[in-house]
Amino acid sequence: MRSEWHPKSPPFCLLVVALATGCESEEKETFPCGHDPARIVRTDGVLLQYFSGLEFSYFDDESARWKAGLEEQCDGDYCILRGKDAPDWLEEHLGGGDVEVGAAPGMLDARTLYYTVADWEGDDGTACIGLARATGSAPSLQWTDVGEPVLCSTPTSVAAGDTFAIDAAPFVDAEGTTWMVWGSHYSGIWGVELEESTGLLVEGAQGGWSEEGPYHHLAVGPQSNESAEAGHEGGTIEAAYVHERDGAYFLFVNWYACCNEIDSTYEIHVGRSDHPMGPYLDRNGERLDEGGGTLLLGSEGRFIGPGHAGIYRHTDGREVFTFHFYDAQGEDPTGSLARRLLSWDNDGWPQVSDEAFVP
Repeated sequence: MRSEWHPKSPPFCLLVVALATGCESEEKETFPCGHDPARIVRTDGVLLQYFSGLEFSYFDDESARWKAGLEEQCDGDYCILRGKDAPDWLEEHLGGGDVEVGAAPGMLDARTLYYTVADWEGDDGTACIGLARATGSAPSLQWTDVGEPVLCSTPTSVAAGDTFAIDAAPFVDAEGTTWMVWGSHYSGIWGVELEESTGLLVEGAQGGWSEEGPYHHLAVGPQSNESAEAGHEGGTIEAAYVHERDGAYFLFVNWYACCNEIDSTYEIHVGRSDHPMGPYLDRNGERLDEGGGTLLLGSEGRFIGPGHAGIYRHTDGREVFTFHFYDAQGEDPTGSLARRLLSWDNDGWPQVSDEAFVP
């Protein structure tokens, strides 16, 4: 079993039940429950948001509300990249079994999705980041894995300083270079360049993590007694996301523990840099790779344990900050998706409003 302090959520089979009933949002609308959402993307004129389990919600213009996409995408037990659609490399790298469900998707664009598969039961660092591409028309896209993992971690590699291969968040910088940030508590948050043509790691990084490789150490989290005893030098941190704005880069990370319902202590912290691979500094000038990080969003009111940041720019110019939370006012505090309007203060730092985004 995984230790109780671990930031990540339990296996995601529970999401199937959650999607049947939905979660109540701050707008009193019914939204799908969800953990670790990717940023909102738009394709074929449809807004989509994927989340753990590689399930999704989409905005339906006719009813003017978000709808669960599970029935659109699944045939019995088979959802995208699961069951009969699961990639062949799962068996080689993770032993197959109960790891088919992808967690924590990250969207490079509306039709390029990175996702996590991990041995959650063993919780020993065994994990891979996969890559899938979509065909078809939204909202019923058909996803196909590219045939090999982007990168993997093992108990041996994390013992040598590697990070847990989870929570991939790809992005393109202002110069057109593609990067990916990822990682968790073993050694913190890392970044690496991706090949534009394949979406896989650049040459020199394809052999897997090494101390001398082209990897950039971006952030560590606060140490807890449990993480220190486990030898996790990265502290309690995960769910990295990078957003570029006017030539500046903002790294969002989660501190503390996720997925304990209303006892969750997740917080979203942020730093800023002039380069996509850092160093990132918080508002006090503290480096995130030395434990810094400015609090952006913590538990407040009904919104408990906010996590897994994403930013979407709508067609009318509004910017939207997305995250999951636990609803302290809900009868069943299952993870819920929030979509709020984002603004920037006079010093160029992000501010999350209380106003929900309605397309």
